[in-house]
Parts: sequence; C-alpha cells; structure tokens
Amino acid sequence: AWAEKTVDVPVPMGDPGAVKWKELASLVLTCLDAGEDCAYAVEGDPLLYGSYIHLAQALSELKPGTGVEVVSGIPSFVAACGRAGMPLAVGKEGLAVLTGPLGLEEMEEACRSFAAVAMLKVSGSMAALREFLAEHGEELSWLCVENCTCEDEVMCMDAGRLEEREWGYFTVCVVRRNRYGRP
Repeated sequence: AWAEKTVDVPVPMGDPGAVKWKELASLVLTCLDAGEDCAYAVEGDPLLYGSYIHLAQALSELKPGTGVEVVSGIPSFVAACGRAGMPLAVGKEGLAVLTGPLGLEEMEEACRSFAAVAMLKVSGSMAALREFLAEHGEELSWLCVENCTCEDEVMCMDAGRLEEREWGYFTVCVVRRNRYGRP
C-alpha cells in the first residue's frame, strides 16, 4: 500500500515568476530523498510553455542529476484541431506556435511565413485577433477554442461570435492559409 500526499501549487496565470520554484523543488527533493515518488501535473504538454519547466530548472540547480520522467501531454492547439477536424499541418508545411499577448503585425507576419499558426493564450490579444480576422479571415481557415477538452470548452469558428463574450486565459486560436480547412 502507498500513501498519497497532495500539495497544491497555485501558479498565477501568466506569472510563473510568482511561484517560489526553489522552495517547491526542495519539497520535492525531500520526498524523493525519503524514497517517495513525486508527480507534477499540468494541462497540455509540460515542456511547451509549461510551468513544469521552472520546477525542472530549480530541481537541476538544487540537485544536479535528479532523475525525472516527463510524460508528454497533448497541447491545446493540437487537441483543438482534432476536435474540429481541421488539419494542423500537411506535407512540408511550416507551423508556428506563438504565445500571447500578440499584436496585429505579429499575427500577419506569422501567417505570411507559415501555412499554419497556433496562437496560445490569446485572451489578451482579442482586439488584434478580431482585426486580423476582419482583414484576412476570408483567406483563412481558423478556429478559436477556450478551455479545450474541458467541460466548459467553447469553440468558435465565426468571427461575429468572437465579440459575444470575454475569452479566458486558456484560449487558443489556430489559423491556416491554404486549401486544407475545416471539413
């Protein structure tokens, strides 16, 4: 039999610097040194803009060579395309992954340079996104998803609906500029 101990580590959205990562790493090391297993659960993939990166760095600094196993997750932009049946990248197409806040110029440049662009955490960029889609939406396939795969998921593929609500922190938008769009 094994005992389960849970430690809640609130990570303020958009501010991983607010967490005392070395203190958390010390707690993990205390458990590991006592022969216990530890896990740090995240949404999406831990190595794609994930808070886990900061914990891994702190563990490495405090005790180099600490063995960890990373279990990859499914990033929100991949899950969003899967739920919509929209190809993410085809053949030799390029894909850009950006994280917000983003400006109109950044969105336009990425879409000029890549066939598909995944924009993560775009809630703070909605004004620029609305402007971008108003100017370029006819030549793109796109979707916007908040809380992808969660009970409160909201998916939008209609520019008019983007303005109907305030979008949360975990909002992703994927745009494509070629013939492979939504089915």
